Amino acid sequence: MKRLLQILGLLILLLLVAAFVLPIVFKDEIIARAKKEINKNLVATVDFKDIDITLFHSFPDFTLEIEDFTVDGQDNFEGIRLADVKSFRLDLDLFSVISGNQFEVEGISIKDATVYVLVDADGNANYDIVKPSADTTSVESDTASSDFKLTLKSYEVENLNLTYEDIPGEIKVVINDLDHEGVGDFTQEVVDLKTKTSIGAFTAQSGGVAYLNKVHTEADMDFQFNQVETKLTFGQNSLSLNDLALNFSGFVAVPGDDINMDLKFNAPQNKFKNVLSLIPVIYTQDFEKVKTSGDFALEGAVSGTYNGDREVYPAFDVKLNVNNATFRYPDLPAAVEGIKVNAHIYNKTANLDGTVVDIPEARANVAGSPVDARLNLKTPISDPEFAAYLKTDFDLANVGKVVPALGFDYKGRVKADLDLAGRMSDIDNERYENVKAQGVLMVQDVELKSDSLPFPVQIAQLDMQFSPQKVDLSSFRAQLGKSDISANGQIDNLIGYVLEDQMLKANFTLNSSLLDLNELSGASGDEPAGEKNTADTSSLEVIRVPENVDFGLTANIAKLIYDNLEITSVKGNLAVKEGTVRMDDVVMDLLGGSVALNGNYDSKPAAPLVNMNLKINNFSFKESFEKFVTVQRLAPIMQNTTGTYSSGFSFNANLNPDMSPDLASVEAAGSLVTEGMKTTTKSMQKLADMVKNQSLATLYVGKVNLSFKIQDGRIQVEPFSLKAGNVTATVQGSNGLDQSLDYTMDMKIPVSGIGSSNLLSKVGATQGGKLDLGVKIGGTVQDPKVTTSLGDLVDNVIDNVKKQVEQKVEEVKEDAINKVNEEAKKLIDAAEAQGDKLIAAAQEQAAKIRSSAKEQADKLIAAADEQATKIENEAKGNILKEKGAKLTADKIRKEAREKADKLVDEANKKADQLVNNARDEKQKLIEQAREKGKLENK
Repeated sequence: MKRLLQILGLLILLLLVAAFVLPIVFKDEIIARAKKEINKNLVATVDFKDIDITLFHSFPDFTLEIEDFTVDGQDNFEGIRLADVKSFRLDLDLFSVISGNQFEVEGISIKDATVYVLVDADGNANYDIVKPSADTTSVESDTASSDFKLTLKSYEVENLNLTYEDIPGEIKVVINDLDHEGVGDFTQEVVDLKTKTSIGAFTAQSGGVAYLNKVHTEADMDFQFNQVETKLTFGQNSLSLNDLALNFSGFVAVPGDDINMDLKFNAPQNKFKNVLSLIPVIYTQDFEKVKTSGDFALEGAVSGTYNGDREVYPAFDVKLNVNNATFRYPDLPAAVEGIKVNAHIYNKTANLDGTVVDIPEARANVAGSPVDARLNLKTPISDPEFAAYLKTDFDLANVGKVVPALGFDYKGRVKADLDLAGRMSDIDNERYENVKAQGVLMVQDVELKSDSLPFPVQIAQLDMQFSPQKVDLSSFRAQLGKSDISANGQIDNLIGYVLEDQMLKANFTLNSSLLDLNELSGASGDEPAGEKNTADTSSLEVIRVPENVDFGLTANIAKLIYDNLEITSVKGNLAVKEGTVRMDDVVMDLLGGSVALNGNYDSKPAAPLVNMNLKINNFSFKESFEKFVTVQRLAPIMQNTTGTYSSGFSFNANLNPDMSPDLASVEAAGSLVTEGMKTTTKSMQKLADMVKNQSLATLYVGKVNLSFKIQDGRIQVEPFSLKAGNVTATVQGSNGLDQSLDYTMDMKIPVSGIGSSNLLSKVGATQGGKLDLGVKIGGTVQDPKVTTSLGDLVDNVIDNVKKQVEQKVEEVKEDAINKVNEEAKKLIDAAEAQGDKLIAAAQEQAAKIRSSAKEQADKLIAAADEQATKIENEAKGNILKEKGAKLTADKIRKEAREKADKLVDEANKKADQLVNNARDEKQKLIEQAREKGKLENK
């Protein structure tokens, strides 16, 4: 016995040592294999913080845990995270690890995970991250030689948040707080699988309709899973959606490309209160207090084969019956009574066209407001045959009498008496005698206030009359927040549009005294344009105009607010057709002037195209720069320009995803006429310093008429003449999106306008004469490079001095030499003085450049931090949004810091270069003066 205890003690000691040593020995190999398996075949960026390996968690098995595991998309899904998993754990068979052949996975655990599955507008899926293989055989070989083998005994998922969004299919599913566990021996051919699932909030939407909205879900499901036949057979099971319980029986099998099924389900309980729990506004914390009566029955079956590629579908049959039900909150004054629903949706064929929707009865009385409806739909794909009926006289205030008014307040009356019946083919062929479409829809004095609405909605009146051919909107008057709208018009082919997505035709006349598009779209419009440039536009999308809408609108809007613009007297015609919006004779007043435009917006290309002809009258230079980002980029001279301008030009460009113009694609041509124009630029300041005439720093241009064109990212200006006081000039050249300048000015400037006129007068120049001065302006808007022909002018002056000396040399040789030497000294002194001024001016300008750059950098960082904080605050409370918001916020802050550092570095370089150039220029002036002042002493 003592010997046995010694052996047992030694064995325990060996196991404890192994528990510490084996993870260390095998960790590197396991990490290498895990990374290899994860990354070798994926088109995605996979990362993880650490891998932990231990024997203690599931002894005698190895536990491999990957911490902070992420999968980020590439290419079309760059910046979109597919998965973020705090803990991903595998339980590995110890002996499979020791043998080194294949690691046998006996357990899987996922905790605290966020998954976002996206199918984009082009049908690309972000979960399709496995690299395609050209050789199927090699794929099978790779699979067979995998370093991991699935021998599951159990698995679990804890706290999973999943979002599935299918944009082309208009499907969205959101699952929050999912816990799931399954137990079964997957080493067997037939697995007896027991599962348990809990979902905190389950939302399912299709076509913009939420069929399930934040429904609490519990499920205990037992299955028999045949791994060879890929067949799942339901055993004992229960599923609850809020208070509605469902049972399932049957099987689902996937033998190949087909999905075979034979399923039945039913609701074992028949109390009306159970199905009532699926209505979000009713299923509140006080739901237990709700008094109900009546019963319901729900049952369904799906049987057959599904294959989407072959368009084969299983038969199905679903029935719902609610009989004479009521519900009432004990603390509210009224009840909903007489609830009766009889619905039968079925298809006995393998073709969706065999679907029949039959709802012969759906009625209720809401606190005295009756609702009565019927619907029958057959052959919905080939030739929809429909019959629909709706009648009600509904007082919206009754809603607050039957359900708790939590965050909403409704008033007003809705009356409807509609009776529709016919076949789509009769409408298409204008056999209106076979179509029944009659009735009215009226809305009066409706007021809607709700926490889900960004502003109050008031509909004073809406009158619609229905006929087989059209729907007449005889009157519509509404107040949406601060905006008022009145309209009338006609809608054609409404039934075809609803049933078969056919072309919807409509014509309306719209009037408004105020239309605040910022409020209606949820934008503030308060930030200055300059600040908007740095705003996050990741949430904005291209506006795609439906291609099955033919819509005409004549508008008359007294005042329209859009972005940071206040526009008045808006009139014109809009035509929407085949994905394009055409604007005809649209006129409006803004920026102290007016504009008339004709053109179109084509939303069909990937990058939408705008093509416009505009006539602008009396716009303010200053306000144009402040309000329009395009002007800031293409015409920065307007920042320091006052006065007004008029222009006529054509314009076309592609649009960015945030609907702003792609400036590199802009093409335009037209003319510009100025009035009272006064401008100050850095280039003109430099010219004024060079010729010692500060009056040239600010140009009082007055009236100018010039032609221009925009192409390849540059504004090309045709030669034009201007007059500023007694200075005249001809200007031509271009500036670019990169802020580069390339202009020439041929100036005629009075002799009195040159600071060295005292020197010129001594060599015969008259005060009334003018000199030709060529000016070249290059560099950038912030750091212009200005050169002139002033050097040639100095050469002429020196030549004249020399000629005068030669004429007098014989008469008074010594005296002339002295005078010339004196003049030479003056030239040198003047050169030194001019050089000192250049250096002083350069140093002053350098200090301004550094200060301005520092100020801009600080603003850039502050604005980015404010924007990032706002994004993070708006996402609080939603785990999925918080993760995305943090990534976006960090990126914004990082990019702002990089831009700020770059801005300061570039400013320092420009400032240093500016001072160095001034010093070089001073030396050149001195050397030139010395060279010109040399005399031959004979």
